[in-house]
Amino acid sequence: MKKQALAIAFALALAACGSESSSNAIESESAETPPAAETTTTTEAAPTTTEATTTTTEAEPELGTKENPYPLGQAHSRAPGFSGAGWSISIDEVFVDVTLDRWNNEPGRCIVLTGTATLESLEGDELTASSFSFPEIVVIADGRKAESTVHECVVGEVTTDTEWILDLELMPGATARWHREFMAPEGSKVDLVAVENTVYDFSETAGEQAFEMLYDAADIRTVAAEDNPKVRDLSTDDIELLVGVMCGLAAESDTQEQWATYLYAMQTGGMLDPHVQEAFTTIEEIVGFSTFALTNCREEADRLGIS
Repeated sequence: MKKQALAIAFALALAACGSESSSNAIESESAETPPAAETTTTTEAAPTTTEATTTTTEAEPELGTKENPYPLGQAHSRAPGFSGAGWSISIDEVFVDVTLDRWNNEPGRCIVLTGTATLESLEGDELTASSFSFPEIVVIADGRKAESTVHECVVGEVTTDTEWILDLELMPGATARWHREFMAPEGSKVDLVAVENTVYDFSETAGEQAFEMLYDAADIRTVAAEDNPKVRDLSTDDIELLVGVMCGLAAESDTQEQWATYLYAMQTGGMLDPHVQEAFTTIEEIVGFSTFALTNCREEADRLGIS
């Protein structure tokens, strides 16, 4: 795949938008009795052999990955982020095909997630955490992030004891129940749900792949890192998610220029998790990675004329 074609697309899109021990000998004298002959006794200690015992304990598999997700309802701790807010948080329930609000005329599937959150720490003089410090809640459907939304689902039919996450401004030690709405394309299936990159056990495509990985994620990372060493810090889950999103964007695009615009939005518009964003600080880096990502959706790349 030639990067020149993508560069042209971006130009068009951007134009539009021992101790040691010692012993003492004692002599004994007697005038009447001649001294007794000295007797020396040597005792050799029997050799003792102690065999070391090695116990091998297999490490517990890490929770929160796609292969070993957290059970719904089980909380995990998220290290302090924005404003030094540290959270204990869980996804408790996932509701799909929730009734669309009467004001929502857009086709699609309404998905509602509920959970529980406790603010564990907060830095500075603030009394409560900012609502923007709440961990990102993620739904992946058909290999791409579903759009988070508000007031487009009839939330009251599935939960009545939760608050919208942006309404949660808690003091340290306080606990609240939360909900988050998402819109996914009509006919799509939910691949996974997560708190940031911590995956929870819900999927409508269990045992399936949202896209076919022709090349292993570790191989893609190794090759891509030759041009961009920062890619080495990304996990295989990060790589697979990036490939899925890029191929999903290609499938949604009608032209190469439109796809290039989507890529530009990924690099600049906050579509990536912060630690992934750090690997793509320039548009050239995200374009370079897309070269390897599109090897897994060759049909879409050919349709858009990206060669």
